[in-house]
Amino acid sequence: MTRKALPLPKSTPGAGSQVMPAGAPGSGAKVGKKSTPPEGGLSVRARAAQRVEALRPKLEAAKKLAVKERGLKATFTPMNLEAFVTTFSGALAGMTAGNRSLTNSDADYVSQTVAALLWAQEFDLAWNDASPINENQAELMLLLSMGQWNGVSPYNLNDVAVAKPVLNTISVILAAFDLLRAESVTPGTWGGGAG
Repeated sequence: MTRKALPLPKSTPGAGSQVMPAGAPGSGAKVGKKSTPPEGGLSVRARAAQRVEALRPKLEAAKKLAVKERGLKATFTPMNLEAFVTTFSGALAGMTAGNRSLTNSDADYVSQTVAALLWAQEFDLAWNDASPINENQAELMLLLSMGQWNGVSPYNLNDVAVAKPVLNTISVILAAFDLLRAESVTPGTWGGGAG
């Protein structure tokens, strides 16, 4: 018994034809017509901003509790803003999206946000270097922070619990830099892309 292949639609890549851009004859897409934002005309970004604003009191309460019980610094100015933001972003991504789907409940992310802030503070204090970070360091800070906290519950996280993982993360970053330097590879400064 021989199976007959079904014909592929014209717009399917690999079917011997190209995907047609919107507005091209035969594409079926209409050009010039704007879609109307749902929910009272607010854009997704505007709705997200409203949700964040509504969440602010809960986040502030969680931060106060973390200052009191978990070693979070009440006022903190990062020594290296790039390292701080990069490690915060990585930790938050790991805690929130690691091993699960994101939900539509902002309340689910309050403890993760505060824990990621604690991780970033402790990392910045241990990094202890205001020099601009390079591309390799930035990418490792982001990915190692994300990997460290991938799917991990932050509910009992404190400054003592993050001390060793911070040290281990920094050790990997410094070892990678030394290896690249030994190979005469000099990563560019982070954020200093060609324009």
